[in-house]
Amino acid sequence: LLTWYANLLRGDLGTSFLLGRDVLEVTIERLPVSISIALYALVLTLLVGILSGVLAALRQNSWVDQAVMTFALIGVSVPNFWLGLMLIVLFAVHLGWLPSGGYVDFRDDLFGWLQATTLPAISLAMLQMALLARITRSTMLEVLRQDYIRTARAKGLPEHRVVGLHALKNAMIPVVTVIGIIFSLLLSGSVVIETIFSIPGLGSLLGSAILRRDYPVIQGGLLLVATTLLLLNLLVDVLYAY
Repeated sequence: LLTWYANLLRGDLGTSFLLGRDVLEVTIERLPVSISIALYALVLTLLVGILSGVLAALRQNSWVDQAVMTFALIGVSVPNFWLGLMLIVLFAVHLGWLPSGGYVDFRDDLFGWLQATTLPAISLAMLQMALLARITRSTMLEVLRQDYIRTARAKGLPEHRVVGLHALKNAMIPVVTVIGIIFSLLLSGSVVIETIFSIPGLGSLLGSAILRRDYPVIQGGLLLVATTLLLLNLLVDVLYAY
């Protein structure tokens, strides 16, 4: 163990038992694939989660609110691996719209990358969409009851300015706080999703390393993921202050 830590200080994470290659080299090759899918899932999470949460808050107790909360309930209840398999059956097997697996580098073919990563990104993002929608809805409801919102409406400001300029900006403070947590969950959840969709990312590498007891890859991969998440949380703290 002391030898491993001493080598770590020199950037040496050891050699993979199965691949026979440097662990740092292998993990750095795979990390951009996992990060790209996690970022795609994060964009979907932010767009769908925030928009649906805001709509639910503005239409409280209406059918829109009920529909969003039903979606949130389903989203937090459905396992991502089951959702991934159902998406493959529907969109890849029956409809043939999207591939059932594989990966295309976005630097080579952006459209091909979107096709290959859409189903994995949706599978990863569904749970986080639902959670973010609930957080946004509750925060917006609290903000909309504040005195400065009533004052802005009393001054005759258009509703879109009241919501967008005053309410949404303040409601985003707790949302920005959980973005780092959401991204960490998306990145850690890629182990199962990448295995299902045969994506050559860090998640599938760690999954195969765990099954085959390739301990240098497990240690190095987890260390790299933890470092990435620490840097991301630091960035979120900066955004939160901003």
